Amino acid sequence: MEKPVKIPLENDLLCGILHTADGARDTGVLILPGGPQTRVGSHRQFVLLARSLAKKGVPVLRFDYRGMGDSTGVMRNFEEVDDDIDAAIKLFFDETPNIKNVVILGLCDAASAALMYAPGAKNVSGMILLNPWIRSAAGEAKARLKYYYFQRLLNIHFWRKVIGGRFEAGTSMSYFFGAIKEIIGSNARDSEPLTSGAETFPKRMYDGLAGFDNPVLVIMSGSDLTGREFRDYVASSKMWSKLFEREGLTQRNLEQADHTFSKREWRDQVEEWVSEWLLNLE
Repeated sequence: MEKPVKIPLENDLLCGILHTADGARDTGVLILPGGPQTRVGSHRQFVLLARSLAKKGVPVLRFDYRGMGDSTGVMRNFEEVDDDIDAAIKLFFDETPNIKNVVILGLCDAASAALMYAPGAKNVSGMILLNPWIRSAAGEAKARLKYYYFQRLLNIHFWRKVIGGRFEAGTSMSYFFGAIKEIIGSNARDSEPLTSGAETFPKRMYDGLAGFDNPVLVIMSGSDLTGREFRDYVASSKMWSKLFEREGLTQRNLEQADHTFSKREWRDQVEEWVSEWLLNLE
């Protein structure tokens, strides 16, 4: 059964859909919307995932942050949604008395928000992170050089455009050298903010994962700039790499998939991995 719910938060109401299930398990899934996104998800991904999980006995709540979708209030970015998540979890427990724990699932900056929220939260038994957002100018520049510009040189369609005079060299070279300039500039700065005093959101994400002792599932796309940037960021940091090697963290890579897993075969694979991981929690 799918039930519309209104989640009170101060003077606002957050709108959501609760997916209940017969013989429900004692762990529910709270789906956070990545921004700017709503509880439906790109290509109705969150709707379809919630229905799939509910059929397997896993109750699901998906909702809109304040200022998004049907919810009232002022829109906030992903670094400022802890109160929204708190309110949604409270209602989830109130409306689904049989659940004892909640797993938080998020795509893009919603995965980042989950990392920053979960360590201090009660009854959060796990996280499912899809292509976490850890964007920086230098990181984006490196990813574009590695996965876009260099790969274009090996693409026959690129050379056909060059030969046919349809290649805008000035614009492309401007972006190319701009990326190199950003990388050089980042090397002169502190490229590892984790040990600095500044509470940057990558540091908050790191601290969140480091302080979270429960299982984590990370699903990464191989054909997505955000996913590639995050994978490169982890690989280039000894501290992040150590976290990803610990027991209880499972990583799955879907190399052909785009950021939102837009094809049915990709979406089905994500659903299979998520369901399998959730059922192994109990």
